Amino acid sequence: ITSRTHTKEKRKDKTMKINGALPIPREEIQSILDSPIPWDGDDGDIEDNSKRLLGTLKDEEQVEMASCASYAYWLATLSDTPPTQEEREKMALREMRRHLVKTKFDDAVELLQSTIRVRTVR
Repeated sequence: ITSRTHTKEKRKDKTMKINGALPIPREEIQSILDSPIPWDGDDGDIEDNSKRLLGTLKDEEQVEMASCASYAYWLATLSDTPPTQEEREKMALREMRRHLVKTKFDDAVELLQSTIRVRTVR
């Protein structure tokens, strides 16, 4: 067994252990996944720009990375009941919203791409 293979096996084992006992009950995770995106007080620009920003992601892997910024979503991916495509998109939109709340669209695109590059390197 090479060192790299051994490391991958360790990761698989760790994930399997998490599958058995999540630190938060799956029902609570689901209530977070079901909660609406807080567009309240938004004049429509943040919601529209969040959707536009989500459209700047190059592939499904990047959308998954954005979704996994949500701890609840990430935990759900480790459970016996993985998140749906709709839940994945909602969590990704929440992440887009987070980038846009205090930032202009162009700056948010740059920040998001930088974040994805860092997460891809890991």
